[in-house]
Amino acid sequence: MGPDDYHKIALSQTNDSELTNVLNSENCLNLIIVKLQNSDVELYCDLSTNTARPYIPEKFRKICFDSIQNLAYPAIKTTSKLVRSSYVWPNINKDYIARAKQCIPCQHFKVD
Repeated sequence: MGPDDYHKIALSQTNDSELTNVLNSENCLNLIIVKLQNSDVELYCDLSTNTARPYIPEKFRKICFDSIQNLAYPAIKTTSKLVRSSYVWPNINKDYIARAKQCIPCQHFKVD
């Protein structure tokens, strides 16, 4: 994902009802606005881990999935861990597994 994508994500976050619900509910996420380095872009990111993971609105989740999945089509569990360590959104694991099951190359490289 490039700088343009993060700018679009930041704009989308401003009107995202799901993000509003997450911000107003009790959960384990520590979402705060973070200014990206060398940029004027500010994103809600989860800081509950050592890495700032941006909250990704629905319409950008496929881009995130594809950006990681296209690296080498590793096993579903491995890729799921990569997605979760890079981004955050509600039901991320469930969403990722559903997408992986629809991905033909993912099934081809599936390791049981």
